[in-house]
Order: sequence, then structure tokens, then C-alpha cells
Amino acid sequence: MKTNCYLFFRNLKNNLLQEDHGAACNMSQPQCNEQVCLLSDILCRTLKTSGKLPGRNHLRVKCPAEQCKDILPDGTERPTERPQDEDRQKSCYSGKKTHNVKNNLLCTPQKRILRLSKTCDGSVHDKKQQTNSL
Repeated sequence: MKTNCYLFFRNLKNNLLQEDHGAACNMSQPQCNEQVCLLSDILCRTLKTSGKLPGRNHLRVKCPAEQCKDILPDGTERPTERPQDEDRQKSCYSGKKTHNVKNNLLCTPQKRILRLSKTCDGSVHDKKQQTNSL
């Protein structure tokens, strides 16, 4: 089980091909896919049950004025493989010599994620992504 959890969190963080993850853990791609699907379902249900699942709908995030000062906006970038399609390459290219996808977050100082935006291409500026998601 320890290997499966390592595989799952490595997959979430790096977003590599499942063949690579499977080879690192001595399993085939179908076995790797089965484990990732199983563990992601377990993680999602656990976060939902505990009330810790980040919201993707900005209308669900209720923020009284006195609590808004403790909310921190943040942006994340995840590297992706270079797309083969030329137009897709341009939209994913972040200008930092990599191809990425981005998300914006609203977090608390205790590192709890209140809201997760839709995933956008790497070429979209964080400010534009934030205004488009509202």
C-alpha cells in the first residue's frame, strides 16, 4: 500500500505518463491506472466527507468582510508535456521556457484551500485568469 500511495501522490504532483510511474513501481500501465483511479476516488471521498474538498464554484465561497483579510490568493503552475499541435503549443507555453497549465487558489494562512479555479493554459496571465473566473 505504501508503494501505491507513493505512486498516486507522485502522479498528482508530476503528472507524468502512467507507463513511467508503473515502471518505477514494477507494475504495468493498466495496473498503474487502476491504482491511480482507486486512490483518487478514495482521496476525493475522504476530503468531501471531512469538508476539506476545495470548491471550484466561486459562489460557494462565502467570505464575510472580517474574514477576507485572512484569505491569500495564490497561483500554481504544473508542467505538461510539450503538445504536438502548434496552436496548442503556443497556448500552453508560459514564457518561462516550459509548457504549463495553471490554477488560481484562495487559501487560508493555515494552508487550507478554499477555492480552486478552472485549469487554464500556461500563456494566460494570473490576473486575467482570476477576473475570468469571477
